[in-house]
Amino acid sequence: FGARGKGNAGFGGGAAAHYEPVERVINITKMKGGGALAHEWFHALDNLIPESMGLDAGSDSMVTEDAAVRAALPPQVAKAIEGLVSAMRQGDQQGRMDMDIAQVMRDKAAHYANNAPTYGEGSLIRQVFNAKGLDEAFAAIKAREDALKASKALRGKKLTAKDSVLYNDWRAVAAAHHTPADQGVASVPVGEKMSSFALEAGKLDAGGSKPYWNKTLELSARAFQSYVEDRLSEKGQKNDYLSAKADNKFYHDPILGGSKPFPEGEERVRINKAFDSLFESLRGTGVLDGVFAMML
Repeated sequence: FGARGKGNAGFGGGAAAHYEPVERVINITKMKGGGALAHEWFHALDNLIPESMGLDAGSDSMVTEDAAVRAALPPQVAKAIEGLVSAMRQGDQQGRMDMDIAQVMRDKAAHYANNAPTYGEGSLIRQVFNAKGLDEAFAAIKAREDALKASKALRGKKLTAKDSVLYNDWRAVAAAHHTPADQGVASVPVGEKMSSFALEAGKLDAGGSKPYWNKTLELSARAFQSYVEDRLSEKGQKNDYLSAKADNKFYHDPILGGSKPFPEGEERVRINKAFDSLFESLRGTGVLDGVFAMML
């Protein structure tokens, strides 16, 4: 309790609530620790699972982050952890970024649009210009790029810089074609589709030098806070020392908007079920008992 660092937490002195994997310590401060114990406890569980089974995974390894370590766990435990990671990350939300529309690309798009009918129905140019919108056009380009990548992989090769330039040019042309002429910027889809939980975490990380909010171990700890509060609430119970304010309503301004650090809605229900499955597997294999023994 308040043992790491000196001075007031949050003012360059004592450390706020955190878990130290090497020392196996959860640090809780008087004013900064309340409401964070469940979060830090899950970090400890995440870290101690391999060692409780006698696996040499490294003192700072986290099973939610390390797929290689998960592969060495009992199959039912590995499956449950994979299920939790999937529940937290997979979804139908699409990350986006702004792309400037250069006039040269509008000219090129106009040229291609005039010539598109002369190409075969399955050609990329037809798919891009017959698409119902920018997202559909980008999906067609990505599918073609992924197909080439898979084909080259079978021959032990990788996409070249020339390949990347080609497909990025196609994306610029698609953006120019599917964006109104009076708009100089297009909102284009980027990356794979994901959950709202992961998407919002990515927004929180935007502009930072290193990812934090969107790291799987941090998604897991925040989701566990939500799980603890929800399962306690179902029993008519509450414990603000274990977890406090694991609900996005506390971080959202009705006028200015705000961040969404915790899962919500259907995703939260799905993630909670994944935690149920995880703890069932940990209890059934004796892994949870082994972790508890290490925490004493």
